[in-house]
Order: sequence, then C-alpha cells, then structure tokens
Amino acid sequence: MSQSAKKAVVIGAIVIVVLAVAVWRIAGQQQLPRVREITGATITMLDVARQTAEVEFVHPKTGRMIKLPGTLAPGCQIFIDGQPAQLADLRVGDVASVRGTIYPGYTTSVQADVVRVTRAGPSTQPAPTTTRAAGGS
Repeated sequence: MSQSAKKAVVIGAIVIVVLAVAVWRIAGQQQLPRVREITGATITMLDVARQTAEVEFVHPKTGRMIKLPGTLAPGCQIFIDGQPAQLADLRVGDVASVRGTIYPGYTTSVQADVVRVTRAGPSTQPAPTTTRAAGGS
C-alpha cells in the first residue's frame, strides 16, 4: 500500500470516529417523550376552548416547583371524585392527578390521557356508634 493510500485510510478512520462521537452526543442530548403520572398537581390555568391547561407541582426528585403546560389527548378521560366529567367542570385551584405523555425540550409540555380531581372532603356525618344491648355482657 502506498504512503498516500495509508494516509487516506487513517484520515477516513478519524473522520468516521469523529462523526460517530458527534452523532452519539447529539442523540444523548435528545430526550424522548415518556408516559408519567403527576400527582398533587394544582390547576393554575384552564382554557376550555383551546383544550389546554397548566398545572403546578413539586418535582418529586428535586423538590422544585414546576409549571407544566399541557393539552388534552383525544379521548382524554376526566374524573371528579371518581365520576366522569368534562374539561369545563374543572376549576383553577383543583388538585389533580394527571397521567399523560411528557414531551421534554425547550418548552416541556404534557398531553394528558387521564385527569383525576378529588374535591370531596372527609365525611361530615358522625361516625357510627355501637351500643351494647341491655343485659349483654
């Protein structure tokens, strides 16, 4: 093999390695969409006409407050106190559990598949009492 052919092979190998490293680094920086459930999220914005909302929650790993805009997926299921509901039934300030696909990036967002809101507080009825029958031991 001639000297120039050896140089061409070495330069070609270096170019391939550099391109491989560049592709590997770029691919490693891209985060893929993933399905997650966010619990304890407070609804901070709601636009029924556009089918959009924004929730605020504490990130479970970092403890930071996160605001996350989102949309409803076609066929999104919404429940309030376990009963089927519509987006218009939700209110700013409701605390929700949201399951959906999170799309990370410059403007991270979520597309919600299921939204569950619990509004019912503890029962206001007195707890049942048990009385002992007369003559019982």
